Amino acid sequence: MHSEQQTELFVALLSQASRSVTRLYRRYLTEADLTPRQFQILMEVGRNPSARMIELAEALSLDRTTLVRETQPLLRRGYIEASVEARRRQHISLTPQGTERLEEGLARCALAEEFLESSFGQDRMSQLMIELRAVISATHD
Repeated sequence: MHSEQQTELFVALLSQASRSVTRLYRRYLTEADLTPRQFQILMEVGRNPSARMIELAEALSLDRTTLVRETQPLLRRGYIEASVEARRRQHISLTPQGTERLEEGLARCALAEEFLESSFGQDRMSQLMIELRAVISATHD
């Protein structure tokens, strides 16, 4: 069992690492006119065309209100479009502009990941990805 001090250190280190990596990706994604979260949304919509808002929120581990707020700039810029079906089920899909933006975001993320791999090492990056997936799986609601 970890002591309280070790637990606080783990939480602090995990938070600091998350913020640091997010800043790195933000720098690269700015060139694609996207934030990291907007990029994640475009990725998920690209994987799940015409997904309902609730499905996107679940896939991204966001509450629906946050997702609505985060999709507004993407809608305004014409990167995604929303359609409403019966019973007010809102579906989100990529526009051609959104597909282009996603492709540019993917290229920018590849550059960020090359930087990380050159700094951190490919084997360590691969192992970190495995461990992060395990943490997410173990703590997912």
